[in-house]
Amino acid sequence: HQTVLKTLASSIQPGFLNDPAKAQFFLDHSYEAMALFDSGLSLFRPDGTLIAHTPTIAGLVGKNFSFRRYFQQTVKTARPCISSPFHSSVDGTPSIMFTVPLTDGTGRLFGVLGGLMNLNRQNILGELNNIRIGHNGYLYVFDENRTLIMCPDRKRLLTQDNSPVTSRILASANRNANGAITKGTKNAPILAAFSQLKATDWILAINFPATEAYAQIQQANRLLPAVWIVVVLLTMFVISTLVKLFITPLTHFTHHVLAVSRKTGPGRLYHVERDDEVGA
Repeated sequence: HQTVLKTLASSIQPGFLNDPAKAQFFLDHSYEAMALFDSGLSLFRPDGTLIAHTPTIAGLVGKNFSFRRYFQQTVKTARPCISSPFHSSVDGTPSIMFTVPLTDGTGRLFGVLGGLMNLNRQNILGELNNIRIGHNGYLYVFDENRTLIMCPDRKRLLTQDNSPVTSRILASANRNANGAITKGTKNAPILAAFSQLKATDWILAINFPATEAYAQIQQANRLLPAVWIVVVLLTMFVISTLVKLFITPLTHFTHHVLAVSRKTGPGRLYHVERDDEVGA
């Protein structure tokens, strides 16, 4: 998403900021970026004034958004920014803003380009809500303030997650970028893995009930005695077959020796038809 915005920003000239109609036309025809940012594209002046937005929303252009943290951070650092989640000024929906600074050849900031994403829609973040790990495992994303950015229960978006699991993950994330912990009640232990995203302060986490995770191992343990019985029976069959293979010729020879006194002529001789160790 940031790459698409950077590519789009490279086509914006400083003169766009002085010609709102031209800026609006440019955004309206930025189809590739519009496909990614489902709540629209925005073009701001350095003071935070919105001069163009697509799709067009009555009364939005001309408002000042310099109070937004994402705008302040972009102007201060002159670097791309992914905002913390916030409620949209348009309809109050949970949203994320991606921004890219606009600079001229001398490095002077002449504007900010933004792409807005609605967390309630089936976009790249919304699709994560549909991912299930096994039957009851799930993904969720939160920031360093515990604010939920993505979780299966959309009603909890932008609320703070004060669960013990999240507390453990935050504590571990301060020491390592990635990791795994076990947490939960005695009757409902949870396996949690997490990864700190490089582009922002977000943490992607997975919660998976330990009972489900260990179910296959427990099932294998229940089947182990039956497997051992089968192995022992097969071993006994193989040994019995091998013993019979080697003992049968010797048994025949013993019977011949016992009966040799009653035989005459060539019948007294024992004919061996094998050339292996038994025949020798």
